[in-house]
Amino acid sequence: MVNAIFGNPTTISKKASAVIMRGQYVGADPSAKSKVKPYPAGGLGDGGMKPLGVAQDDAAVGQDVAITVQGIAYVANGDDATAIDPGKALHVDGYAGAVMAATTSDCVCGYSLETIAKSGTGRALVLGGSTVY
Repeated sequence: MVNAIFGNPTTISKKASAVIMRGQYVGADPSAKSKVKPYPAGGLGDGGMKPLGVAQDDAAVGQDVAITVQGIAYVANGDDATAIDPGKALHVDGYAGAVMAATTSDCVCGYSLETIAKSGTGRALVLGGSTVY
């Protein structure tokens, strides 16, 4: 990934409570609400954690990380078998913090703006919070 963000996205900064990689969806850590960690694989769980936004940079535990909460950012495709087509609704699944194409029962966290190769990265419109598809 060359650039993590485009245009004028809405960003916030939080401390990492776990190792975070650029392009991962993160959420508030249920055990340390003022900190963030990668959103768990499999969706809701881990105390009802919801995706907050996409990390713009790598961060070690205790480091500040910029998070795109609304706007265009690179996201990681958690599906190693299927690419995501442009315009598809996204939800967080696969490996921690990665996105996959949403189904009708998933919480939508964004929309792909280009083809995102299997296990690759691509641009997505990140929504503020998550919505039901």
